[in-house]
Amino acid sequence: MREPVLVASIDGVGTKLKVALALNKHDTVGADLVNHCATTSPSRCSPLFLDYIGCGKLEPRVSTIITGLFARLPISGVCSSRRRDGADARMYRNGEYDLAGCIIGVVDRGIIIDRQEIRASMAET
Repeated sequence: MREPVLVASIDGVGTKLKVALALNKHDTVGADLVNHCATTSPSRCSPLFLDYIGCGKLEPRVSTIITGLFARLPISGVCSSRRRDGADARMYRNGEYDLAGCIIGVVDRGIIIDRQEIRASMAET
């Protein structure tokens, strides 16, 4: 690379956690987290993804979150470098959890797409 630029983004899935808990459906929030992070990283940066799951205790639902997350990584063109689970019964109510992800990569300054230069296509106007 001629001018390497470090790029990074940290995100969570926000209120989708409330929906997942209400529906008792947890296999999609990990995939959503990867999507949130991957769409905010510059294209062509070959990013690495790190995730964090915090919960009161590790339960079977955590494995479904991780399964969804890892299934989405290759589709998004993202590699996972490390993951971390934290169990703390004092922090989370029974059954609650939190999920966050960080994406980091290096891209050559010359191929970064400047968002200021993006214009609507004729089809959209």
